[in-house]
Amino acid sequence: MMMIREARMEDIAACAALQASYATQAVWQVRREGDPREAGEVTQGGPLISLLVQQVRLPQKRLIPLPSAMTPLERVWECFDARLVAVDDEGDEAPDDALHEHQVSKPGGPLGDEPPVLSHVRGVALLQVLPDQQQAMIARLLVDQPARGQGTGTALLRAARRWAAAEGFVALLAHVPLRNVPGIAFYLRRGFRVCGLHEHFYPTREDALLLVRGGVIAVMSDE
Repeated sequence: MMMIREARMEDIAACAALQASYATQAVWQVRREGDPREAGEVTQGGPLISLLVQQVRLPQKRLIPLPSAMTPLERVWECFDARLVAVDDEGDEAPDDALHEHQVSKPGGPLGDEPPVLSHVRGVALLQVLPDQQQAMIARLLVDQPARGQGTGTALLRAARRWAAAEGFVALLAHVPLRNVPGIAFYLRRGFRVCGLHEHFYPTREDALLLVRGGVIAVMSDE
């Protein structure tokens, strides 16, 4: 059995050890069309630039590290406003920090106050708040390789939406490397839509596709 709960200080090492890579045989590429600097085209309303995002198949499957996980987790742990982990069931009675349908942790809550509990971490979701926009961003969502394809990522995403709803946010954002075709498909299948492209978003200067799912305020009633 699996449960989602708020992360504890003793979970950091296990979260850092999760496989932060993905396998893909296709990538998304961006082609710019109508750039006035190149074509000299200017419309009546001003310069017109079109971005075409196209999926390209690779000759063979590649294992690519996630650029969002390059910074050691221990260094940035306190930067996140919510830290959720998927763990094996820790006993017959759920701990106080378990995230049930209507029980969601507070951002920046105390960590390290609970007694140590040995548990196997299957995945982690780390969120940051964008207070001016009343939105939250999924900064990292990692599922260990053996736990992939078993609903762990979906459970973490659902818990993230419930947390965002409890905090009154109007939307939940996510960023995915443009090459991470499986990751982009994961969010699109779960109601997210593409809302932007951020060039050189990661330390590796990889581009990121930005995705959003609104209406999180109603998550308590629709799930």
